[in-house]
Amino acid sequence: MTRVPCLPAMECIGETRPPTIDPPAPRGTPMRRAARVDANHHAIVQCLRSVGAHVESLAAVGGGIPDLLVGFRGRNWLLEVKDGRRPPSERRLNPAQQAWHAVWAGHVVVVRSPEEALRAIGISVEARTGNGGAT
Repeated sequence: MTRVPCLPAMECIGETRPPTIDPPAPRGTPMRRAARVDANHHAIVQCLRSVGAHVESLAAVGGGIPDLLVGFRGRNWLLEVKDGRRPPSERRLNPAQQAWHAVWAGHVVVVRSPEEALRAIGISVEARTGNGGAT
């Protein structure tokens, strides 16, 4: 009997998870351009992973769906990432995001920095930086 090797696991900061495989798009579906992500997207993902959160980027999904799905301590969060360094007019939800947020029955948090992302999942930023405060 021949053994088939397993797919290698993806290593993230503090976690190992299997690779994700997207199903093929139905025939005739137009190809989607690569998703544009905010400049702070990757820093927020790395910060969340550094505290043990599992993070999946949904940025390529489009249709107004938030950028990140975060699992931490048995709970899930949807986070919409906006670049806090951009002018306020450029940090607004676009029309597709506004429409999606308006009909979504769950909770979504808009975050502009790694610190806001940590607060959104219940991590005290003061405790991480040594300024006191409890987690």
